[in-house]
Amino acid sequence: MKFGEFMAKLQQGEPKHIYLLAGEEHYYIDKARDRILGRLFSDKQECSDSLQKIKGDIDSDDLISLIDTAPFFKTKNVMMIQNASIFRETKKGSTESEGKKATGKDKKMERLLAAFADMPSYSYIIFVSSDKADKRRKVYKAVEKYGVVLEAEAIRAWNINDWLQG
Repeated sequence: MKFGEFMAKLQQGEPKHIYLLAGEEHYYIDKARDRILGRLFSDKQECSDSLQKIKGDIDSDDLISLIDTAPFFKTKNVMMIQNASIFRETKKGSTESEGKKATGKDKKMERLLAAFADMPSYSYIIFVSSDKADKRRKVYKAVEKYGVVLEAEAIRAWNINDWLQG
């Protein structure tokens, strides 16, 4: 969804447990990230204590264990995962011919999708990507179903009216 719609939805009701902030416009991503953290935490000290920043790829089983880990002396377990490749488009030439490896990855992905469907009340995930997310992937559809997705398109001449009005 677009930035204005995303910010309006963020103000309604309880915060979601999964967010995906993807796109080329860093201004929108930074504003959305700050607003999400402002909704989750009452002060900066609590935010710095509870926020775990992870850069790059993370194994799906490791992510599931982080999701299920109860916070220690904190109220929330918030993970910000930056530039993970699970939302990127796969190259056409990189198909795997080995059946074992492909089914192993599929099983891991199914476990991750099940974890997204049944998030604990104390865990929150914010995926941040500077690349455009591939909407055809199962993980994207799961995040869209159980969380909120921001598509931060770069500001161009044909879409500047929305930005100016905002």
